Amino acid sequence: MTFIFRHLHVIYLLREDNICLIIFVFKYSIKFQNAYKSKSIYIFMKVILINPSMKHIMKTCSNYIPMNAVNHFVPINLLYLGTVIKQKTTYEVKIIDADIDGKTYDEVAEEVKAENADIVGISAITFTFYDCLETIRAIKRLSPKVKICVGGPLVKYFSKETIEHPEIDYVLLGEAEYSFVKLVEAIEKRSDTKEIKGLLYKENEKVISTGAPETITNLDDLPFPSLELIDYKKYYFSMGNSQPLATILGSRGCPYQCRFCQSANTGYRMRSIKSMLDEIKQYVDHGITNFNISDDTFNVSANKVIEFSKGILDRGYKITWNFRGRIENVTEEMFSIAKKSGLILMSFGIEDATDEALEIIKRKQTLDQVFKGVDLAKKCKVPISANFILGLPTQKTREDVGRIITLAKKLQPDYCQFSVFVPHYGTGFYEEGVAKGILDPYFWRGYIKNPVKDIYILNWGEHFSRQQLDGFMKEAHRSFYFDPKYLVRALGRVESPTDFFVKAKVALNVFTLFVLGKRVAEKN
Repeated sequence: MTFIFRHLHVIYLLREDNICLIIFVFKYSIKFQNAYKSKSIYIFMKVILINPSMKHIMKTCSNYIPMNAVNHFVPINLLYLGTVIKQKTTYEVKIIDADIDGKTYDEVAEEVKAENADIVGISAITFTFYDCLETIRAIKRLSPKVKICVGGPLVKYFSKETIEHPEIDYVLLGEAEYSFVKLVEAIEKRSDTKEIKGLLYKENEKVISTGAPETITNLDDLPFPSLELIDYKKYYFSMGNSQPLATILGSRGCPYQCRFCQSANTGYRMRSIKSMLDEIKQYVDHGITNFNISDDTFNVSANKVIEFSKGILDRGYKITWNFRGRIENVTEEMFSIAKKSGLILMSFGIEDATDEALEIIKRKQTLDQVFKGVDLAKKCKVPISANFILGLPTQKTREDVGRIITLAKKLQPDYCQFSVFVPHYGTGFYEEGVAKGILDPYFWRGYIKNPVKDIYILNWGEHFSRQQLDGFMKEAHRSFYFDPKYLVRALGRVESPTDFFVKAKVALNVFTLFVLGKRVAEKN
């Protein structure tokens, strides 16, 4: 083996205790040669991005199935962050997915310390903030000088409550791919952070906010996620074919205004179909052929899906894929060509069982559209998953909930996802509930200030108790999934031994919870 040494440089390893270690090294890596074209000094920084565990996630009811007992999706937000860091800087970056790897808080902290990290970015959602904060506290105990930055959906509404935790150094709002890089660079250079939009930090015990975050208007500007940062073989979707799964981002935001959803009317932006197809090629070239389109609503129009499907066929990609969308926006042409291109599942929300209820929740669809869309899916042999919410304010009697179960069995989708209504902070129903005195206006903020493990989410208690909702969940799952006709259809959908194993595991969880009445254990 022959090495050609071209340059001799000085590297400054900058640590938080202000001690600079001078190390002389020969540079022969092409990557570093390119990085050095305009530099003679390289300041080494180690960044770790963390997807925390879901061990003590908030509960909606006693018979709650944790998401990590069913599916594991790629933490796409962290993957984009890590990729931009790699592209824009010479810093070293690593992703720790504590959820899929089953790592404890202390194990994550020990890894951060072993990696000698300078900065940790951690993704936070409201439901898992207890786990998020416990992970941060464990890190700070072992590595008190490491800087902690929190981002994710939680901080959109609770940025002040989040930054007030003493263990948290920074909070970044919104889409942080580029602002996080600016923050890391500012920490490296010990420069002012006031010009970084969407940042909160503490100065002399006072919270400083730099204002609203910037929005990425052209999603095609984002680099394709780096394949080196995670092990795709770990991720799967049990309602698909259970094969290793990559996640593709086709849009951000949602143009709809559903009153129960925090994504309502959030500045919808689409990525070009060409960019999506080019990214898929990157995965296909590395042997990854199963894809989850992560959009809230991929089929804002049938033509978008048709163009995407035609692109897959024209390029000769042999892949499978699934998406979440709107059942009223489908056409026979869309389903037909999508099926040919490898579509194996469409997920969509119905939520309630009457046109009056759908109008109240601003679903902007009718039951007639639902039936027609489901019929088209079956005609084209496209598997479907329908979502229903139990306990919406539109449901006032047991009969109202019963109509949902009846509708689900009448439609006969391949899968049904029943969930208990959550009055998310900032949604239309949340504001109504607070105004009527039905909901505690301090619940969500109180939880973020002092998160408690395994806590139950506040319940819209106007019509049903939590115990009644527990009963509805059991009734819905038993009635739909343990119908002998459904079981026969389900066996016919198994595609491989691996698929059978994954689906059997999920079925066992459902049986344990809704028939035996025992809790399903969260993955550590």
